[in-house]
Parts: sequence; C-alpha cells; structure tokens
Amino acid sequence: MAGLIFDWPAWVHGSNWVWVRRVPAAGARFWLMPLALVVGLAAGAAALRGGEWSRRRTALFLGGLVVLTPLLQIAVAAQHRTQPLSLMVISGAGFWQEGVRIDDPATFIREHTARMPTYADIHLRTQPPGWTLTYWALAQLFARAPGTADVAGRWIHRYDCAAPELLGLETAQLAAGSLRVALLLLSGLGVLPLYAIGRRFYTPAATRLGVVGFAFLPALLVFAGRFDVAYALLGLVGLWLGLRAVHDGDRASAILLAALLAGASFLSFTVLPVALLILVMMTASAWRENRAGVLRRLLWTAAGIGAAVLLLWGALWLTLDVNGLAMWRVSQAIHREYRLNYPAWFVFNLYDLAVFMGIIPFVGALGAAAVGLRRGSAGHRVAVGWAATILLLNLSATVRAETGRLWLFVMPLGLLIGLAYFAQAAGETKRGRDRLTLLFGVFLVQALVTGTLLGGRAGEPATPAPQWRLPQTMTPVDYRLGESVALRGYELEPAPDGLRLTLYWRALDFPRAEYSAFVHALDETGAIVAQSDGPPAVPMWCWVPGEVVRDERLLVAPAITTVSLGLYDPYTGVRLTVAPPVLEDRILLPVAAK
Repeated sequence: MAGLIFDWPAWVHGSNWVWVRRVPAAGARFWLMPLALVVGLAAGAAALRGGEWSRRRTALFLGGLVVLTPLLQIAVAAQHRTQPLSLMVISGAGFWQEGVRIDDPATFIREHTARMPTYADIHLRTQPPGWTLTYWALAQLFARAPGTADVAGRWIHRYDCAAPELLGLETAQLAAGSLRVALLLLSGLGVLPLYAIGRRFYTPAATRLGVVGFAFLPALLVFAGRFDVAYALLGLVGLWLGLRAVHDGDRASAILLAALLAGASFLSFTVLPVALLILVMMTASAWRENRAGVLRRLLWTAAGIGAAVLLLWGALWLTLDVNGLAMWRVSQAIHREYRLNYPAWFVFNLYDLAVFMGIIPFVGALGAAAVGLRRGSAGHRVAVGWAATILLLNLSATVRAETGRLWLFVMPLGLLIGLAYFAQAAGETKRGRDRLTLLFGVFLVQALVTGTLLGGRAGEPATPAPQWRLPQTMTPVDYRLGESVALRGYELEPAPDGLRLTLYWRALDFPRAEYSAFVHALDETGAIVAQSDGPPAVPMWCWVPGEVVRDERLLVAPAITTVSLGLYDPYTGVRLTVAPPVLEDRILLPVAAK
C-alpha cells in the first residue's frame, strides 16, 4: 500500500502498460472512500456475530452485498470521473462497435477466423465471435423497442458524443453499449454462489466474512464492468453446479454445467481455464471420498462437459463450416505476437494475483493449502485444489502479464478460502477476534487503495459532463423553443470593444435534430451590428433531459442596446417556435446602458 501511495519503488505497481498508477484529484467525492471502509468494517463485524442465522436474516445480508458490490465499484470510478458509468462505456470499444454493424450474423461467423488478424481491436483478434454477436443481438432487441432504445442510446451517447467510433450509430446500436453497465450491475450476484460454496466447507461466520470480502475484491474495483467479471461469475456458478452434480448426484446440475461451459466457449477461450478450475476443484473436493459413486459422477460430469463443447463446435462446423480448432490456433498465434512479459513472470504472476485478490486473503489461501497437504478436511482439500489450479495456470506460461484481469475468475474462491482460514484460526477468543478484525481492516484498506490508484483506465471523454444547476448570478428568463429546448437565463458582461453574452439553455427532452443559434447584436435603430451564429457549446445531439448547457458568445461592436436570439434549422433556415410567442420567433434581451 505504501508503495502504491508513494510510487516507490516503480515495480510495486507492475512493469507494463496495464499497471498504470492514476492518482485522482482530491475532490468532493473522496468521502466515499472512508465511508466504504466504515461500511466494510461494519459488515465484517456483523458477519462474525452468532453462528447459524435465520434464512430471512441471511437473505437480507446477502441481498445487501449484491447491491453493495456494484456501488463500491461506482464509488471508486467516481474518484476519477464526473460520470462514473462512462468509465465502463468508453472503455467498451471493439466488440460493441464491430458487433452492432453486423449485417448478416451467419456470414460474420463463417468469416470470423479469416478476419481475426485484420480487426482493429486486439480483443476481437483473439476471441471467438460470441461477444460481438451478443452486441448485434442486443441492438436488434433495442430496435424492437424504439422508445427504450432512444432513451438508453442517447444517455450512453452523452458520455462521449464526440467519440469518432460512435459516429453514425443509430440509437438502438448505441443502446447496445449498455451491456458493460449491465455487467457492472450484475457483478454482485457472485455473492450468492460463493456463499453456497462456502457453506459446504466452512463455518457460517467464516463464509459470511468471505462474501463481505468479495464485495471489496480489488480486481472488481480496478476492472469494473469488464468482461472478465462475467467469467468470475461463470466460474462460481460452474463450481456450484459441479459440486451439486458430483457430491449430491444432481443430474440436472451436471447438464446445466455442461451446457453453460459449452455456450460460454463461443464467447471466449477464457472458458478453457475456467473449466480447468472447475474440474480441479471438483477433483480436490472429492479426493479421499470413500464412495465410488462420487468418483464415477466426477468422471461422467467431466465427460459431459467435453461432449457438450464438441457438440457445439461440431454443429458449427457442419452448418457454417466454422473450424473451432483453427480459430483457437489463430487466437494463440496472435496472443504470442502481442504477449507482454513481466521480468521473472512466474513470480510476478503470483504478485499480480496477490495484489488484485488482496494480499491478506492470498496469504491465508496459501496457509490453508499448506495445512491441506497435511490434513484431510474438505475445506483444506479445496485450498489445495485452488493452489494446484494457480500452479497449473502459471506453469502453462500462457499468461505472462495482465494476471490481475485474466485470472479474475480464480480470485473470488481464493479470497473465500483465505478469509475463512483466518476466521477459523481466530477461534472464539477476544484476542483472536481482535487480530482477525485488524487483518480484515488491512485487506479493506488495501482493496480501496488499489482500486483508487489503479482504476480509471479509460481515457477522458471529449464531451464535458452535463451540468444540472442554473447559476444564481444569471438574469432569469423563461422561453421554450420548439418541443425540447428552453432558455432559462443569461448573463451580460462588458468585453473589450463589445459584449460577452452567456446563455443558459435547458434540455426539456432529447433534441431530435441539430439546431443552430442565431445571436444578433442590435443598435438603437434595430440594425445588426455584430452576430455570433452557430451551434451551442455542446452539440444539441448530445443533450439529455434536464441538462443545463452554458453557451458563451462574444459580440464585438460599439453601442449595443439589444441582443436578439433564437434557434433555427441550419439546413432549412426555419426558426423554432418560441413560447410565449415573440415577434419573428426571436427573443430580445435588453442591454443596460454603460
């Protein structure tokens, strides 16, 4: 934490472009960070009280964490951005812009392997077409609900309406960008399968502490809204289904698990290591089981997963001539070309994992694995399985950088194992509980420091954030122009050789066209002596309902007595109707005599 705060030594925050230290300006929202720390400490203390809870109390507790998880990510993003959700949308280029422009999905799937090396975005070059087609499907759904598409698309467009990659997109296509925001809002659902997994191996209090820690997982705070969050949730749901299939003999869970992993393999090849985690963890949890049925179900579940994957890609080969193996080979060749390397990557991978999972839980998970090598309890076997998965991933050498994002799917389980280890080791003594509270507090602080200093990766939007308040210094007026724009006030200030006029427009609705303003300076005879025509400071296509747009104009002329203004269509010259009615639909603002 000290290294990140003081930026010394440099290697403490990584050694390539992914780990970029960003110190946000100390703004009015910084109070959210100490508030988050207080909430985390209070939730941790509540988690440790009592043994078994009632179902109602447990449901309320877990439901609160489901909501808290995305709120914490938004609070961290708010340290870097006036519009926190823009962090997810602006960093969502690639799959989104390519997907919504697809004309024929079948043709796109057939040509994807050949086009992979030519895509502009690196992620498109290395992944199956699933996420790209998801954006296409979302755009089609929004197109069937034009009202919803209009609202969602224009709000998303407002985050950075000057971005060149958004030019020419229709509102339904823009609205499809909400997928990344949906991933952010759904990230808290990981609390539910994580709690269900924990209750199989750990005490109620230890499990509750683990799911509180999940809400503060540093990787979620840094990589909010990225697709890797979906794979973390996939890994937890898959592991829960696998445990039900292997230990409980639930055939429906085995079928769902196979279908889930097969379908997800069409989205990303990341599913391969996710499947590795699930299979290793099922094997570890079933190790030393005396019942032959458990091992038999384990083998059948593994075979079912493999069969489902082969069935999906075999069907794609037969129907669309898509060779999944060739696609994977192209992906790996591109990965090798662009692979980044940490110095001593084998060690740095573990260092990355510790920082983005939480150093305290990482140490606890290693401690639990060390104990598991000597003991045979189910919880310790799970720790050994988790450590074995990490070792296999590291030995594969397929990841030599970006571990904090690419290995996010192993972090929630490791965090649960590590915090449960410390919680159970603390016991019931006051000294043990005090030590546990201190360790959990250190974890929370490290999570918030990591999220704050390493988050906010997307570039700043070119469009200024919307303003909502009118200044008290303005002269108020109340004119409506057309159906969606109002003039609420103005300010007049002397300027060298003229006058500086500041207009305050308010959007009453989403403007349906791009209008220009005419601003004419008149002398005492009514003649135009200066003018400033053109669109307002923020393009009207960007405006959202309720927004106040500050529009400054400089009029250079002597003896200005009146300013005449209004809005008009630049293509037809037709002025927007003003209400209350004024002559020639032009608003007259008097200029006080000097």
